[in-house]
Amino acid sequence: MKQKEWIGKTVEFRTVAQIISGVVIAYDAATDVVTMRKGEIEFGFNLWLARSVRIID
Repeated sequence: MKQKEWIGKTVEFRTVAQIISGVVIAYDAATDVVTMRKGEIEFGFNLWLARSVRIID
């Protein structure tokens, strides 16, 4: 599944140290960063840090 198809879906990223999940609201192919929302908080996540990705819905 391509990253642009993740927009609007809840995605879980696993890194070495933590599990990060949220609704993907944007993807920047130039920097390989997804912008996510969890509640009222928006944050960016660099996909280079992800060891695994799981689409929740």
